[in-house]
Amino acid sequence: GGHRVVGEAVDAWDVMEQGWAQERARLAGMEALWDEGTVDVLTRCGVAPGSRVLGAGAGGGSTVRWLATQVGRVGRVLAVDIDARFVAPLASDVVQVCEVDVVTGDLPVAQFDVVHARLLLEHLREPAAIIRKLRAALVPGGRLVLADYDWSGFGFESDEALSTLGTDGLLSFMATADVDGTLCHR
Repeated sequence: GGHRVVGEAVDAWDVMEQGWAQERARLAGMEALWDEGTVDVLTRCGVAPGSRVLGAGAGGGSTVRWLATQVGRVGRVLAVDIDARFVAPLASDVVQVCEVDVVTGDLPVAQFDVVHARLLLEHLREPAAIIRKLRAALVPGGRLVLADYDWSGFGFESDEALSTLGTDGLLSFMATADVDGTLCHR
């Protein structure tokens, strides 16, 4: 329950401006920044031919595309996102794409060697509950790979009023979109 397999274009989700005309470009920028490190970590976590991997918050799909090449024809990648329009074209014999809200939807239990989520938790009100759900998707001995920002130390070196105003403004803006910058401090 709580998800549907995606095979065609889907309506945009509006919380973080996924309907914005430049959303794909925004995601590409994040991919350019994060992909090299993600590939390194996932390789060290043992992603290899035959691996079963869940990609939660699959976004633009660059990690899903890379995972599909690594798990080979005997592996499996399940890519889930609340707005799966950018990963839907990656569906294949190896990659299953499902539109899932990880907060309210169900995820498979005890089926994956690796579960990966990048820049997902900071957008969710109950990250601890989502972490438990992601962990439950792992087989015994599986690896949970989470990558998110820690905004708690964000600020400028200057104590000038303008710098403080800029910092407070950015963090307030992020809070209006339910971005939680304190994940590392829970």
